Amino acid sequence: MILQETAGPLDINAVRAQVGNGFQVGQSPVPTFGIGPKPVWIRLVVENPDAQPVSRLLLAGTTWIDRLDFYAAHAGQIVSHQVAGDQASDYLRPRAGMGYLFEHEFPPGSTEIYLRAVTADPLLLPLRLLGVDDAAAMERATSYSYGLVYGFVLALLAYNLMLYLGLAQPSHRDYSIYLLFFGLMNLAYTGHGYTWLWSDSPVLQNYIILALMVLFACSGFRFASGFLGLHQYAPALARTLQFFCRAVICLMTVFIALRWQREAAFLAFSTALVFAIAMVALGWDAVRRQRPAGKYFLAAACSGMAGTALTTMTVWGWLPFSMFSYRAVEIGILIEATLLALAVAYLVRQHENARHSAEQLARVDPLTGLLNRRALLEQGEQLKVAALRHGRPLSLVLFDLDHFKFINDLYGHAVGDEVLRESAVLLRNLCRREDLAARWGGRGVYFVVARCGHPVGRQYGGTIAARAGRAGVMGRH
Repeated sequence: MILQETAGPLDINAVRAQVGNGFQVGQSPVPTFGIGPKPVWIRLVVENPDAQPVSRLLLAGTTWIDRLDFYAAHAGQIVSHQVAGDQASDYLRPRAGMGYLFEHEFPPGSTEIYLRAVTADPLLLPLRLLGVDDAAAMERATSYSYGLVYGFVLALLAYNLMLYLGLAQPSHRDYSIYLLFFGLMNLAYTGHGYTWLWSDSPVLQNYIILALMVLFACSGFRFASGFLGLHQYAPALARTLQFFCRAVICLMTVFIALRWQREAAFLAFSTALVFAIAMVALGWDAVRRQRPAGKYFLAAACSGMAGTALTTMTVWGWLPFSMFSYRAVEIGILIEATLLALAVAYLVRQHENARHSAEQLARVDPLTGLLNRRALLEQGEQLKVAALRHGRPLSLVLFDLDHFKFINDLYGHAVGDEVLRESAVLLRNLCRREDLAARWGGRGVYFVVARCGHPVGRQYGGTIAARAGRAGVMGRH
């Protein structure tokens, strides 16, 4: 049975007087009332058929309710009144990840339970009557599940921080910030933060969830902008996202300063929905433009959007409450985090491969595949230092192809290029693994072989040239 205050606050006696007239039967198993509703009363009747009193725990509400009054009435008298919520530090605190637990010993017969809930945030009131052992088992299972969530997030966060410190890639830094705000947001709205970190600051508890929701969305936009390279291919869109983030952060700051909790809640949940939809749109655009890792990003964004949308619509009362839909944001974000980690790793591999290819192109002659002059000078210096250190001789052979201009003039440059490529293949086959084979280039066509461990002189050079000649490379040294 549900009664919503309309004309002003009601005390317990006035509420009990309206039983049968003012109360209405709830339309769903879990009542939901949207953001910042007027105070709500819930009435339950608990029957104890035994001859002895039975101790039970009522699990009620969510961890962010401002104030939750519990009344128990038996034989026409109020026998218990407990106050919970995060509005004052002396209220009964929530059980992290669960809600508020009210313990009561139910005497034989009927006991009326009245709950009055007040909050400026979204109000939903799941209710469960549990035995002591059942409540302990549920709390243990909840703790394990959140332990897995936080362990996973911390592992990803540490991994990406180490990669950022090692590689200095902005994507790893921005992704780490994004994960950090997700972890803090989850700590806040599950009640873990209020239980462990800021238990003496109820005002902070009233606003930190909403502020972290906005910061989480803005950090996600920052990561997406840098990861997808919006500043390069869509600068106007990048500036729009930046303006949006600054605007919502400023608005949230104003609402918190003015203690407009209801307006702050509307802003936070609206930002969460905009963020989820915008991330999918960014992912779709990235795939359409064939951006690197765009498919990973789109799949991640779809997972995050699905989870965020399910939880947001459940909290707002647009969807029936279930534990899956209520915690869907955690599942969606964890899948999203995993896929984004793969996307970041893929992008880093692409960058590393491109850098390696660029380095190779800068050191290799593109026509023959041999080292170019720059690479020969760099590696030849190392070979020289090693030869001097160990007292070993170093040989350097320089030769070119006879009548190469005649080949180009008679058969064309395409045939000349083929001759160079085949000559390079023959030269590589003649060289040992530790030799340096390079194309010196210039106006003529010169090939160089540097060897360590052989005497320097025309005799050895003549041997190389003779072997090359016998293999089909006409040359002089």
